Amino acid sequence: MEIIGIIKKIYPIQEGVSKSTGNPWKSMEFLLETEDRYPQSVCLLLMNDNCTRFEIKEGDKIKVSFDMKAREWENKAYNTLIAWKVDKI
Repeated sequence: MEIIGIIKKIYPIQEGVSKSTGNPWKSMEFLLETEDRYPQSVCLLLMNDNCTRFEIKEGDKIKVSFDMKAREWENKAYNTLIAWKVDKI
């Protein structure tokens, strides 16, 4: 899927080690706001090398390609939008 918008906030990179595999990981979230008639905000996630692969900053207008992933925890469902490509416009 793709979405176009302006980066409103970039959150700090988080790092850790996977409990299941023991592999290290990095993630960085950013808040994107669409420029539609009724703007919507969406939080997207960059993982591992993608955290530093794309040179983005707050205020940039970008097009993001992403995958959606859902998981269930304690009888609730949560969505994660994982960005895998970012292009400046």
